[in-house]
Amino acid sequence: MAVTGSNDSTKIMRGPSVAYMNPTVPADGAVLTLTAGVPADGVKLGLTESGWKIGVTYTETSEEADETTVPFNKIVDVETMKAECSFFQAEDFGLLKLFTPTGTFASAGSSEKITFGGAQVISSTAKPGLLLVALQTEAARYVYVQIYQAINTAGVEFEWTRKKSARVPVSMEALSVTTRTAGDQAGAFVKFIS
Repeated sequence: MAVTGSNDSTKIMRGPSVAYMNPTVPADGAVLTLTAGVPADGVKLGLTESGWKIGVTYTETSEEADETTVPFNKIVDVETMKAECSFFQAEDFGLLKLFTPTGTFASAGSSEKITFGGAQVISSTAKPGLLLVALQTEAARYVYVQIYQAINTAGVEFEWTRKKSARVPVSMEALSVTTRTAGDQAGAFVKFIS
């Protein structure tokens, strides 16, 4: 078998990316349509301290046989897809509410508020989707990461001081959309090639 592959500096992922909450989720097996890198709907998130960290990991259990010292099988226990950032716009309660799965947002007259305490179930509206879009290095085409449904498992926590702007750590962890085909229930990495 011949050796394949090359050193290709046009295949390096680099930001900045633009984040959107609650974009349309494409149909099973389909790709989300973007117009100049922008989805048809959703809420554009604002500034992050240093972009997003994306991860897909899993934990597994090994099966071993008495006849060998090496496991003969691996079983996936939990698959985790998440995107993390440090979010700057803590004073934008319209955006901050998207990171508070147990909070209740209200806007009335001259004030906005997010209240907490006593929620035992996370409602379906508190499980937003996330879309991260960036321009490819090689051409005017896009690459994106989409999590279909997630909750912020980092909670809402920030330092409030005169010396620096508040930053809210965000960890959007995918929840399974069980109505989708197995293997496509958490999210997708997509690169447009034409």
